[in-house]
Amino acid sequence: MMKIESISSVNFWQKFTSIITLFAVALICSCTLTDPQKDAVTVPPVPGEWTNEVGMDVPAPPPAPKNDFLTTQLLNKWQDASEYAIWVDDKKIANQTLASMQPKDFATFRVLGHVDDPVSRVDLYSHAYYEKHLKSEFKGKE
Repeated sequence: MMKIESISSVNFWQKFTSIITLFAVALICSCTLTDPQKDAVTVPPVPGEWTNEVGMDVPAPPPAPKNDFLTTQLLNKWQDASEYAIWVDDKKIANQTLASMQPKDFATFRVLGHVDDPVSRVDLYSHAYYEKHLKSEFKGKE
């Protein structure tokens, strides 16, 4: 008699785990993944807007910014080679070269630094370099 109860107990747990497993498989199979390309809305390009090689609309690049924020004081500060590495038009230059340059010589700049690196990288871009690379990245008319 004791064996009968233990067998029915084992049968109960086998049936229970089988039902739970089947329920989990059914739940997983009923979930569907959506294709983001399928739901994408295609907007025809507006005449005069910029488009890239594959015809996707991209915003027109901004004009060269007015360089009111680059000052002679910043150029003097960046001459310290222990704190700054200077790159002009993607070429490394000696920090002392900045002494012969003026803020109006550059269209824009960026300063990149890292917590673990005591030297910050300063990228300066001349007007010609800025325009050349800006125009080569985008196709279209202004």
